[in-house]
Amino acid sequence: MCRNGQGMCIAANKVKGIRAVTGFSKKMVKSTRADDNANVLCIPADYVSEKEVREIVRVFLFTKFSKASRHVR
Repeated sequence: MCRNGQGMCIAANKVKGIRAVTGFSKKMVKSTRADDNANVLCIPADYVSEKEVREIVRVFLFTKFSKASRHVR
């Protein structure tokens, strides 16, 4: 977590194998996990409430990569 989540997301994505995303909503996080196989979640604390953070993290942890052919590279 940090204020807007972007700096840590940029830094994390410099590491080989990391696919970091900034999660602003449950819907966004679910699609990045299922479609893009994101493996690091960066949370923008200035833009989400504590309740939303808990829900966003729960969705991130329990959503699996879809492995649909259009998403596998």
